[in-house]
Amino acid sequence: MAADGIDVARADALADAHDRDVAESQDAPDGGEEPDHLRLRRERAERRAAKVERDLSGPHRAAAYQRLVLGSDLEDSVKVILCVMVEEFGSRLENCFPRRATIARSMGRQRSLKSIDRRLQVAVRRQWLRRIPLTRGEDGTLIEVAGGRFTSATGFVFCVPPDVIAPGHPGWDGPRVWTKRIYARRPDGRRVP
Repeated sequence: MAADGIDVARADALADAHDRDVAESQDAPDGGEEPDHLRLRRERAERRAAKVERDLSGPHRAAAYQRLVLGSDLEDSVKVILCVMVEEFGSRLENCFPRRATIARSMGRQRSLKSIDRRLQVAVRRQWLRRIPLTRGEDGTLIEVAGGRFTSATGFVFCVPPDVIAPGHPGWDGPRVWTKRIYARRPDGRRVP
């Protein structure tokens, strides 16, 4: 019996020591010093966020964006559409105004326009894309195309939602440069630079 009492007392002492260790490892209240493991985790997240922001503003920004998309929790079909849009229409993450039919052709499989539109809506709703109407100029006048017709197009701005780059990070609102340059196509289908 005495051995059982000693074992129980020892187990209680070990549990108390563990509880003290856990309490000490938590954030210190009232502006106390931050524990090393939490400080290291925070610094690592800050370094990662700074690196991703540098990558999104550098020459390989499309690859950085695609890495973020592929590592996200989006549906695979939405990931495919975003990556195809970056690769085919917005390789510099500046201009992207493809038609849904063009996106479907670029994916290599026969997709309905309705399914493409649904996946684009998911990307917009999840804040990976932002729609920009291109019907008016910066001065508010309607944009006229050759032949007296007015344009009715929508462009897409690539974005990164909050908390994807790092926990607590506000996200990325897209490129700082946004132009309304529309890519012309040659008769053989290649883009004119």
